[in-house]
Amino acid sequence: TQRWFQGKGRALRGVRVTDLLPGAAPGANHRIALVEVQYVEEAAETYVVPVMLLEGTQAQQLLDLHPGAVIAEDDRAHSTILVDAAYVPEFHASLLDAAHARRRIRARNGELHGTASGALRRLVDRMEERQSRLLGADQSNTSIVFDRSVVLKFYRRLDDGLSLDVEVGEFLGEHG
Repeated sequence: TQRWFQGKGRALRGVRVTDLLPGAAPGANHRIALVEVQYVEEAAETYVVPVMLLEGTQAQQLLDLHPGAVIAEDDRAHSTILVDAAYVPEFHASLLDAAHARRRIRARNGELHGTASGALRRLVDRMEERQSRLLGADQSNTSIVFDRSVVLKFYRRLDDGLSLDVEVGEFLGEHG
C-alpha cells in the first residue's frame, strides 16, 4: 500500500530481507533493511525499508498520526510496533547527518555511502534547527524537507548504476 512500492498489481512469489544495515548514525535506534520482492512473472526488485521499534507513548503517537507506517505490532502487549522509520524525525536527522559527514555504513553485502556537495554541507552547517517533515506528494521515493531549505530524497527501489536523479542533482548543484 506504500506509494513508493512500484510492484502494485503484480503477483508476488515471495519477499525476503537480504541485508540489514546498522543505523545511519552512531547509536541510532533504526536499521535499514534491503528487501527483495520476488514476482511470479517478472524479475525481482530490491527495496530499501528503514525500520525502527517504537514503544509506549512514542508508538501510540505514530499510530495516531501515520497508521500506514506500521509494519508489525506486538499482539501481546500492543505497546511495541515495528515501523517504517521514514515517518520518524530521528531517522530524518540521522540520514542528513550521514550525508553531511559522508559516513560509510558497512553491511554484509555492500555499504551505504553518504554524500553531500559543498553547498549542501554549508547550508546544513548554517541550520539552527533541523525540523523535518515528509513530503506528501505521490511519488516513487520518499522525500524529507528540512527547514524549508533542504530536500533529502530517500530512494526506495535499488537499481544497478548511478541514478539519473542523482546525476541531474549533482549537475544542477555544481552549476548554481
